[in-house]
Amino acid sequence: MPREIDYVLLDNMYAAQRASLYTAGTDVFGLVPGEGVASDVMIICPPPTAQDIMKRRPAMGADGATLRSLMMLAGLHGVGGTVTLAGGEPWPCTPNCWLTNVVKYRMPGARNLTSMERNLIQPFLKTEWEAVGQPKVLVTVGYSTFATITHGMPTYTPKAEKPIRYVDFDGNERAVWCMMHQRMGISLPQYRDQIEQDWLDLGAWLIAGGWLTDDPAS
Repeated sequence: MPREIDYVLLDNMYAAQRASLYTAGTDVFGLVPGEGVASDVMIICPPPTAQDIMKRRPAMGADGATLRSLMMLAGLHGVGGTVTLAGGEPWPCTPNCWLTNVVKYRMPGARNLTSMERNLIQPFLKTEWEAVGQPKVLVTVGYSTFATITHGMPTYTPKAEKPIRYVDFDGNERAVWCMMHQRMGISLPQYRDQIEQDWLDLGAWLIAGGWLTDDPAS
């Protein structure tokens, strides 16, 4: 039986998150809900960009387009994803993951989360994780996102073995794939091949574990 998403729980979480940030002195704005389906994979992006806020969707704009292309290397598709068939025509893909931002609002000055804010946000990510069916695999994009999930676990290096195992929201050991931010492939070209390979490795690992079909149009 397919898992269902608890949208009431998500809506309550979004409101509570904004209230908590405001009480802590962080005046955020906009709202970018997560999107996708309840599956075994949850991808957690950095805080929303201006394009995310305008479209009220995660992973929009240039950075988002790059991330969605990398996701496709792993066989992961968000809402509105397509693949190109042999004849060159696009074919819509069925979403097969949950895609979300680590915080659901735009941070002041488009900055990243502070350590205090990461601690504040972590329980809300747990609520979101529960609302979308408790995915077995977490994929974090960027170190700040990874640190939010793992309570500041020691910094990973670009060539760190993946997945990393840690005690997750439910108290059990879980796999997390910590991906470099896609922008690093532009600002530091020496990491471009490594970034792409990490996503390819994730896809192979998901298929081997039975969490993902290798048919992109299914």
